Amino acid sequence: MHAFKFQLSVQDGPCTRRRVLSTVNSVFDPIGLIAPVLIEGKIILRKMMTETSMWDEPLSGELRQEWVEWKQSLTHLENLNIQRTYVTTSIHNSVRRELYVFCDASEKAIAAVAYFKVTDIDGVNYTGFVLGKTKVAPSHGQYRSNTYIYTMSNVGT
Repeated sequence: MHAFKFQLSVQDGPCTRRRVLSTVNSVFDPIGLIAPVLIEGKIILRKMMTETSMWDEPLSGELRQEWVEWKQSLTHLENLNIQRTYVTTSIHNSVRRELYVFCDASEKAIAAVAYFKVTDIDGVNYTGFVLGKTKVAPSHGQYRSNTYIYTMSNVGT
C-alpha cells in the first residue's frame, strides 16, 4: 500500500532569522499532514520578526533554545508513515459518505482539518484524513481580542 513519508534535510548553520525561514519553508506538506508541527516553526519565526531586525543577526538565548528544540523535533518526522488512501474500504460500494470539517483558533494560530467518513453496507464506519491547514494568527492589537478568536474558530478562517 502507498504511504506518505517525510525526508527532511535540516542543515546546520548559524541560528539566524534567514536560517529559520529557510528551514520552515523547505518542508513540503501540501495537504497538511504535519501542519501541527510546522505551525510551531512559523510561530517561532513570527517571534523572531519582532525581536530581531537583521536577517543574519544571531538569535537571542530564549529564541535560540526554542528554535534548536523545534529543529531537533523534525527528525522524528522521518519515522512517520501515513497511508495514502482516505479509508480502507471501497468508497463506491459504501452506503453513506460524509465529510467533517473542524476548525479552531487561538491567539497564536488558526487551524482547520477535514476528515472523510464512509459507512459500508454492514454498517461499519471508516474515517480518514483529507486535509489540514494552519496559519499564524494576526498579531494586530485589534485582532487579539477574545471576540475575534471566537469568531475565527467559528468561521474557520
